[in-house]
Amino acid sequence: MPMERQAVNPQHVINVLISGQASRGAHLAATQHIQRYLFLPKGSGFALDIPSGTGYGCAILHAKGYDVTGVDYDPVSVANSRVSYAGREFIRANAEQWEPEKHYALGVSFEGLEHLKDPWAMAKRMATWADQWFVSVPVNCPNEFHLHVFPKLDDVRAMLLTGFANAEWISPPNFWRCWGAR
Repeated sequence: MPMERQAVNPQHVINVLISGQASRGAHLAATQHIQRYLFLPKGSGFALDIPSGTGYGCAILHAKGYDVTGVDYDPVSVANSRVSYAGREFIRANAEQWEPEKHYALGVSFEGLEHLKDPWAMAKRMATWADQWFVSVPVNCPNEFHLHVFPKLDDVRAMLLTGFANAEWISPPNFWRCWGAR
């Protein structure tokens, strides 16, 4: 039976990381996740963050000049994001069924595709939603919430290339830049 998701307070997560009470792996994962957002280019126009989780990535994208929409399935995360980052658009939706109402200059999907029933179909849909995407998918990292485990980077690239014409690995901060629909 899957664990019930609890409300995540971003400040609590930061406090746990700073206090040293989190595991070394949690420190590394949180740092890498934030670094990915910080690495993204400044710009303008619409940006999409899916899944948006607790919303801090949307805040970073907004600070970089984008008009951001965050989409996440978890109602607690969406509700907290709306409170923490008032004035931004947060939508509660199942990513595999959601269709955007506009086209985006930039799309971001960090640590999300591995949670979907069909990430290959999602890559095809995503490629049409934004001019360029930045995507991270963990490699050889099984856990109870991942529906798919991609053993190697080549497996992630092959999945992304089912939808995108181009997929370029950027390391660090360990993500893919994808553009052009197939």
